[in-house]
Amino acid sequence: MKVTGLVKLIREEKPEILGKMTDKRATILFREVLVQVGKYVKELDEGVHAVPGFGNFRVKMVEVEKKDGTKVNVKRIVLLVGNSRKEKKN
Repeated sequence: MKVTGLVKLIREEKPEILGKMTDKRATILFREVLVQVGKYVKELDEGVHAVPGFGNFRVKMVEVEKKDGTKVNVKRIVLLVGNSRKEKKN
């Protein structure tokens, strides 16, 4: 799904969140949030890292084999999405 599609989905399901913000402005904001989260996650060490209101990132170094047969270590990052407070209450 594209960022513009996510903004439209938010506008339909929870219009009060975006208020009078234009879709273009909301898209720019959403992309910047993703860039900043990406920078944060890229610097994490191995382990589980909680980001309140967002979820937990599990970071682990794993060995993968490239097409040429050589093995390299890469950082594997998994996001476990947290539930919103409203969902937890139900």
